[in-house]
Amino acid sequence: MTFITDNFTWAASSICDLYKARWSVEVFFKEIKQTLQFADFMGYNENAVRWQIWTALLTYILLRFIAWQSKWDHSFARSFTALRGVF
Repeated sequence: MTFITDNFTWAASSICDLYKARWSVEVFFKEIKQTLQFADFMGYNENAVRWQIWTALLTYILLRFIAWQSKWDHSFARSFTALRGVF
C-alpha cells in the first residue's frame, strides 16, 4: 500500500489541503444520508439503487440552489425540514 503521506516530494501544505478536501466530501455524504434518509432503499437491484442515488443527489442540488437563491442562512437540515413541512 502507498499512502499520500508517504510521498515526501509534496509539500506538507499540499497534503493538508487534500485531507481538508476529503473531509468536505465526508461531510457532504453524511449530510445526504442523514437529511434525505438515504439509508433505506426501495429496491435492491443495481438499477433501483442507481436511480435512488441520482434522485437523492438531484434533490440535494435543487435544495441547495433554492437555499442559495433565497439567501437562507440556516443549516441544510433546517431548510429540508421547513420544505418537508410545506408538502
